[in-house]
Amino acid sequence: MTYALDSAIQLNRKNETTFDVPTDPRFWNGDSAFGGWQAAVLGAAVSQQEPRRSQIVSQQVMFQAPVRGEVCEVRVELLESRRTLDFWHASLIDPDTQRMMASCQIVMGDRQTTSLSYEKPAGEFRDFESAFPLPAQPGTPTWFEHYDIRLAKGRPFQKNSAPLSATWVRERDGRPLDDLALLSIAD
Repeated sequence: MTYALDSAIQLNRKNETTFDVPTDPRFWNGDSAFGGWQAAVLGAAVSQQEPRRSQIVSQQVMFQAPVRGEVCEVRVELLESRRTLDFWHASLIDPDTQRMMASCQIVMGDRQTTSLSYEKPAGEFRDFESAFPLPAQPGTPTWFEHYDIRLAKGRPFQKNSAPLSATWVRERDGRPLDDLALLSIAD
């Protein structure tokens, strides 16, 4: 099965460090490509570089200008390779104007076997099935149709007992969770 996100971030390699990617109207947000799509495209470009570490450890994206064209250019550069981590820069470029529309820093690493854990407990909130579904409304951006979003704690535009919220998100087409799905959801 081809999932919506995977088909929307298909990169066409131009050379060792440059790709073209068509924008996808299914992942649109008003007058620009959805930021989650942009983050996933940048992550996918770095993930296709060789040699590289196996997993995205962190990504910081800066959205500098709206992505409006039918095609974007993606450029990647390995900034530094250390014993356990690689440091990358990736950017979305308008191929007509050469304007940088988004850029990011990505750190990739291999999962280490360790007994240490720094995970904080998730806290108290509703499970996915009992959480309040957030339906698409008229005028909702097209990307919204691809995600099943449920409010597990807190409600928007209502008085809540505390300024805390928790949201469950999954792709409607059942795509398994991986690095690129997390990048698209986390926008």
